[in-house]
Amino acid sequence: MKSSSKLIRAASRLWPNNHERYKEMCALAATGQLGGPQMSELNAHICTCDSCRAFLESLANVSVQVMPLLAENRVRAADIVPPDGMRDRFLTSLACFLGLTRGEYLNLDLSHRFHKLCTTYRRYLMH
Repeated sequence: MKSSSKLIRAASRLWPNNHERYKEMCALAATGQLGGPQMSELNAHICTCDSCRAFLESLANVSVQVMPLLAENRVRAADIVPPDGMRDRFLTSLACFLGLTRGEYLNLDLSHRFHKLCTTYRRYLMH
């Protein structure tokens, strides 16, 4: 185990561009946008890389200080107006993806819409 750790450290010094990828992952992690296998990969990397761990800690500290300021200055969702016809196009595309007409989709109650979307998406991912 220790020899593989040494090998990882040596490889990190030989391929510094690899750290750019981890720095991008750190930025995503610090803002809560990284998860799953990438988060596991980043965790494994920062266990052996002091510079990336320090970089992640500095980003996390900045995030904690900056996020409240961004939240104060954000545009309220009620003030954002989507382009004309966007909702209709979205609902029509979604209904088509589910194998329904737009009217059939809109006639389903919310729980059935959600169930239909989840089962169709699961089938889509399996193919």
